[in-house]
Amino acid sequence: MKKIVTILLALLFLCSCGEGETDTNLLPLEITVKSVSQTEIVLSAKNLGEEIIVPDGADFYKIDGDEEILLGKYDGYLSEDKFSAQPGENEWVMDIPKLFGTFPSGKYKMIFGGFSVGERYNGNWYKEIEFEIPGAESEELNVTAEAEDCDNIDIKAKITNNSEKEVFLLEYREIFYETENGFERFEPVRGLHFGDIKAKILPGENIDTFNRTDRGYGVRPIGKYKVEFYVEYDSNGKTACQAVPFEFEITGFEEFNIVPVWEESVSISGTVFNTKFLNGFNNKIRYGEDYFIQKLEGEDWITVEPLGTPGFDTVLYTLNSGETGEWTADLSLIYGEIQKGSYRLVKPVFTDADNYTNGKHYVFFEFEKE
Repeated sequence: MKKIVTILLALLFLCSCGEGETDTNLLPLEITVKSVSQTEIVLSAKNLGEEIIVPDGADFYKIDGDEEILLGKYDGYLSEDKFSAQPGENEWVMDIPKLFGTFPSGKYKMIFGGFSVGERYNGNWYKEIEFEIPGAESEELNVTAEAEDCDNIDIKAKITNNSEKEVFLLEYREIFYETENGFERFEPVRGLHFGDIKAKILPGENIDTFNRTDRGYGVRPIGKYKVEFYVEYDSNGKTACQAVPFEFEITGFEEFNIVPVWEESVSISGTVFNTKFLNGFNNKIRYGEDYFIQKLEGEDWITVEPLGTPGFDTVLYTLNSGETGEWTADLSLIYGEIQKGSYRLVKPVFTDADNYTNGKHYVFFEFEKE
């Protein structure tokens, strides 16, 4: 599935470049890696033809085993004077922090795409390269992280440097979601982008860090999570990286109130859930695409485990006081084919009265699956 997502992203990238098609094997352009450092990639772009070839974008992936995670997507960002391929050999210098943010050492892939201006090769093309950002062996410094007030949008943590070296906290981080098979990487709903070094932490000091993650991952469902921040430090004159993990749990509606939003009608056709509901509150409410479902077992509502690591796109709908709203979800995308039984769909909403910060409430829609 993850390989399919990567392929689809590459195809979308190609479709955004123009209407023609080019056999990338026929394009007289060879891109190879000359050198790689923590902050810079030097590439050789050899143009074997007679026409100028110009890339109009690049996608940046991190490779983790058989997974490829899209980290940055830049359409039209690469300047023509720096990255055009004149006939002959050209040198492209990629400033990693400037283009893509600062990342830990590891294996990566870049996919260049664009169009050529000549008649023979007119159309879309892409070329990909793989490389490894080097780093020193980790000394396993005593750097810890502790969750502070994390929810399904924000991640807040305290990072403490208990070592004798100064460390630099990167903006890069990874999110994992607990399933029956253990923690699995939480897939982003769009490409991610991280800035440069976030902060310096001196020996014995700690800092509070904040990340809003819904822009890259959408709104996260309830469940247990693990987050890995990364820190850099000097190890015998070389830059070393170390993951700093912590765990937290999004527990659900027991922490919040329920606003007077009444169900008007609910129907389910196959796995598609449809509802209309009335806002009986005195203020506007807003809601997105996120939800989870629970099954009635005896007298208890038990949260149903999703098939994998669900992610919801960040969309915000507004419902004025007294208005009726409609909302649809295909449960199979998150849960597959659900079994017979009594269920309720639980949907978070926000109210204007709470300024969208501590005004998270939950609306319940009960239904039967026959």
